[in-house]
Amino acid sequence: MEVNPFYDFDEAHRAENARRMKDHQSYLVPLTGSTQDRIDHLKIPFKENPNVNLYYHLERPGLIYWFMMASTSIFGDKEFAYRLPSFLLGFGTILLFIFFAKVGLKKQKSNERHSELVSESQNIGILKRVQDDNVTALTIGLLALITSADLWLSSQYAQLDTGLTFFLFLSLLSLITFAETKKNGYLKVSGISFALAVLSKGAPAVIFGIFLLFLLIYKKISRKDILKFIIYSFIILIPWITLISIQFGFKNVIEVFSKFALTSSSVPFIHIQAPIYWYIRWWFEALRPGWVLFLSLVAFDVIRRNLDWKKVTLLAYIFGSLIFFSVPVNKIWWYVLPIMPAMAYYIFLSASNLLRKYPEKIVNLSLIIVLASLPIFLNTSSKIGLLYGIILTGLSFLILVIPISTLIPAIRQLAEGIHKIIFLLATFYALFAFYSHFPEIKPYAKNVKEVSLEFKDLKIEGKKCLWVDHLPLEAVLYYSNAGQVNELNQQSLDSILYKSCINNFLITPLDINDKDFSFIPKKELVYKKGRMSLLRLGQKEPQ
Repeated sequence: MEVNPFYDFDEAHRAENARRMKDHQSYLVPLTGSTQDRIDHLKIPFKENPNVNLYYHLERPGLIYWFMMASTSIFGDKEFAYRLPSFLLGFGTILLFIFFAKVGLKKQKSNERHSELVSESQNIGILKRVQDDNVTALTIGLLALITSADLWLSSQYAQLDTGLTFFLFLSLLSLITFAETKKNGYLKVSGISFALAVLSKGAPAVIFGIFLLFLLIYKKISRKDILKFIIYSFIILIPWITLISIQFGFKNVIEVFSKFALTSSSVPFIHIQAPIYWYIRWWFEALRPGWVLFLSLVAFDVIRRNLDWKKVTLLAYIFGSLIFFSVPVNKIWWYVLPIMPAMAYYIFLSASNLLRKYPEKIVNLSLIIVLASLPIFLNTSSKIGLLYGIILTGLSFLILVIPISTLIPAIRQLAEGIHKIIFLLATFYALFAFYSHFPEIKPYAKNVKEVSLEFKDLKIEGKKCLWVDHLPLEAVLYYSNAGQVNELNQQSLDSILYKSCINNFLITPLDINDKDFSFIPKKELVYKKGRMSLLRLGQKEPQ
């Protein structure tokens, strides 16, 4: 979490938000000098340089930023401190999966004990086998989750989506457990967790509504239960909504929030535009072996009519969310991060049912795990990656359906212990294959940190302003401590900001004599690291 500088887009942007919230005591909403989503009437002067402004961002709730502020208060203003909340929430998501899977197994074990379908002596043997199969199913679901490249990458990032994923998953499984046990405590946890998911990132939490609807359709929860869920959520949300409305005006908040949500989903951004199938193709690469396992098990459950209310409601949440995020033209891998733990939990449920009926299928699942984990066709084109994934999924489904133990009698004759060894070897291979391409944070532009820190440490009289060219500005904004950074163009020289700053500087990967800088009358190289340069700019000559 400390080795690499901040990624130049969202990660550096989130860290800068948290820092400015803390410095300016803006505890309700983020505050930053980024050029993104500026609203002119929501600005305040930057304390260290009144020539530049910071802007309130009403479209982003503050929960994860509060975690970052708490972390930096303890560990200092460094990358590790901003990334720590995401790491803890990502690890917490894994622990949630294990906890609720064990709760489900305990419930299932209790049901088996009360079964009168077999004699007591037979029941003991069956229970032991079922328990072993359930542990195997839990391991398969856990494997799908911990080999998710996106979960690990998000857990290394100082961003919001890991928190959104954690709280939505907690709300989801708490509601499932409430539907099974009718213990009101789980309903409270679900409602409160949903509220915390909203406070983590806002709009994306609406995907939870699909899950609520299907639970209602299956009559696993009542309208009264939904009302309680809403009340528990609003107990957490109302104080924040009230305070933000008092400070900025409720109408203002709704307008900003609605405009941001509409723009994000409908206005194309060239660097994140992707075809409608992009997430499906992406998961064939980033969710190995989980995505192939999930699709194969879903197809098997549908054909064998092995879908209960838990599976159907989970599928409604998973595929409903996938469609919700696939329809807009803009796509980023972390948008669909909250779906992955739900897929892992479905894999656990499906594998548990499968192994109870067909214990020998552990060999089939082991073979699928190995094939789906092969580190091939990585970083290929979207069409090739999609084609490979479709072929692999079809093959995996055939492997799941084919009675291998019948076709190959030697497998049927193998002792149960050998089956487990085969499964363990497949699991270890999947982990090894994942480790071979473990996701790491890679800054977009090299040496931005060093050059930005050089600007920060400049000892000169008068206020200084910073500009960038041919470069994402988020990491520059954080490391330079400039408060506000703007993109430089020919019109910039006539701007009030440029003229009012005694000292204007530019960070760029381009050469000082590049033709793109011909409109700048005076420029002086101050510092250079690799291709990244810090230039001092002169004022435009009066005409």
